[in-house]
Amino acid sequence: MAVFGVPVVHEDDALRAVLAAREMHKALERLNVELEEVWDVRLEARIGVNTGEVVTSESEAGTLATGDPVNVAARLQQAADPGETLLGKETYRLVEHAIEAGPLQALPVKGKRKPVEPWRLEKVISGAPRVLRQESPLVGRRGEREHLEAIFKRTLDERRCLLAALVGAAGIGKSRLAEETAARLPANASVAHGRCLAYGDGITFWPLRDIVRRLAGIGAEDDAEAARGKLARLVIGREEADRIAATVAGVIGLSEAKGRSEDVFWAVRKLLETVAEQRPLVLVLDDLQWAEPTFLDLLEYLVAWVRDVPIMLLCLTRPDLLETRPSWVNGIVETEVLALEPLGESDARTLVANLLESDAVPDEVAALIMDAAEGNPLFVEELLRMLLEDGTLGREDSGWTLVRDVQRLSVPPTINALLAARLDRLPAEERDLVQRAAVVGTQFTWSAVSHLAAPESRSHVGRDLQALVRRRLILPDDTAAIAGEDAFRFAHTLVRDAAYVALPKGLRAELHERYAVWVGERRLAVEGEYDEIVGYHLEQAYAARAALGMADERT
Repeated sequence: MAVFGVPVVHEDDALRAVLAAREMHKALERLNVELEEVWDVRLEARIGVNTGEVVTSESEAGTLATGDPVNVAARLQQAADPGETLLGKETYRLVEHAIEAGPLQALPVKGKRKPVEPWRLEKVISGAPRVLRQESPLVGRRGEREHLEAIFKRTLDERRCLLAALVGAAGIGKSRLAEETAARLPANASVAHGRCLAYGDGITFWPLRDIVRRLAGIGAEDDAEAARGKLARLVIGREEADRIAATVAGVIGLSEAKGRSEDVFWAVRKLLETVAEQRPLVLVLDDLQWAEPTFLDLLEYLVAWVRDVPIMLLCLTRPDLLETRPSWVNGIVETEVLALEPLGESDARTLVANLLESDAVPDEVAALIMDAAEGNPLFVEELLRMLLEDGTLGREDSGWTLVRDVQRLSVPPTINALLAARLDRLPAEERDLVQRAAVVGTQFTWSAVSHLAAPESRSHVGRDLQALVRRRLILPDDTAAIAGEDAFRFAHTLVRDAAYVALPKGLRAELHERYAVWVGERRLAVEGEYDEIVGYHLEQAYAARAALGMADERT
């Protein structure tokens, strides 16, 4: 059985933890590569020209994908027994905290000097976090935490439903802040978590599944009948209790009953009000940027209709959501929006010290990590873990030190999968534009990205750039602006890197060459930098073509 990381259907929530593995090989899924007998003939001609990337080419026989990930996946496919799941080294590192797996004998792989050491998946750990977080006290979020605590107090004082939206980029610390806030609530408060999914069909009310199960005390061992009984007891004594329980049971998959949206909204409200009559209720809703519109309508309905009971809706989301729900920020729906910004230099240094369990962190170590992470707590953690795992950072008698010189950190697989997955979910035109902008660099002007845009997209470059600004993938940048036009920068250098790596090398070479010619014609660089900029982009164009084996006169 061919195995690229995870099953396609996820009944158990714990399988979400394996999604990162699926993202690593998403290019293969999109291309639907058939690894048939022609594989070896085509592969041998191309192995060695690129490592760590998937390269595609078109031929009369169809689309061909090659590269190190494809090569390793093919060998794991051949080595796996029927029904067996084998993981390569990078995939295993992404999900090792969420699975149980045993190492197998190393496999020789064509095109690789060293054998591949696979792992056999034995079990997915129920309830494992999607990303393994290192332990550190919460850093730099005291003001936001106190704000959330004040909103909760308002629900108690005013006895109604309030919605707080915690907005920030992936890895910025939304979930950690929510956990810290929930831990400090009064003991009589009831907290239930729900998460929106980025995949699947019929998942409109998926977040309610975990919430209702938590509130009703439904365990994994309960069958449908036992679960329905616990749900009924949750609203016992309530007027129309049978109707409430039956409708909610259908919503969370405990029965085949299907209700109209207005019936579902009413039943969910009545159930939550029943719980909140006994104790204050806090619902933490994660990844709300993936919520179905109908579920967002439900949240607005609860804010408008719940009365005489304290309920707080704590919504964790990326900025994308505010584009689809502008009513949450323009006052139409009463919402408290808190934007989480990156950590400042002092807080980021404190986080590094906490993770290393040492106050004596060398300046070069802190600077290396902070320059790459740019204040994102998850990025700080993952970059630090990478330095420790690959032996770049070591501990001596005098304390932590860099064992070897490092000028620039590479992107850890965990972060690359996270960012690549986000870029992959963008509308096609926005994704194409952000990838072309990445060729220019961390900063770029409107005219530069317009020049590199596909001809059919140039008429709406402005619209797509503004959409990317709203998504907080790029930001306006006055420091790079030139007379008569605006300039932008990537919100994070790692976002630029992820977008750049996703470009096929053939297109990458073409865009670097086009940009070099354009800069030369317009002489946009200041005196003294012109030759260096043009030379750099021509060098990148050459390197990409050479990596594809295009040793022609143009190269």
